[in-house]
Amino acid sequence: MAQDLVDIALVDDHALFRDGLRHILEAQPTFRIVGEAGDGNAAVQLVAATRPTVLLLDVQMRGADVVTTVRRVRVFLAGPSGLLLRDFPGVFPLLAPDCFSLKSF
Repeated sequence: MAQDLVDIALVDDHALFRDGLRHILEAQPTFRIVGEAGDGNAAVQLVAATRPTVLLLDVQMRGADVVTTVRRVRVFLAGPSGLLLRDFPGVFPLLAPDCFSLKSF
C-alpha cells in the first residue's frame, strides 16, 4: 500500500539552514519538499503555487513579518499544519487568531 506524501514548503532567510533541513527531510520516504523561499513575500508566492500540506516557517526573516505572511498564506490553504522554526517572545499571541496548527521549535 502506497503512503500519502506530505508536501512541505520551507521558508527561511538562511539558505544554508534550508539546505540542511531539506536534506534531513528528504531522507524520510513520506516527505516531499515542494519548494523553498527566502522571505515572506516569496513564501506567499510559493504557497499559492504549491499548496503544501506543511509549511515550515521561520518567525524572523526579511521581506514581510511573520504575522503578515501567515495571514496572506492562509488564503491559499485549506487546512495545513504550520510549524514555526524559531519562536520569539510575543509571536504566538499575535498569530493565534489567524493561525492554523502551530508548533514552535
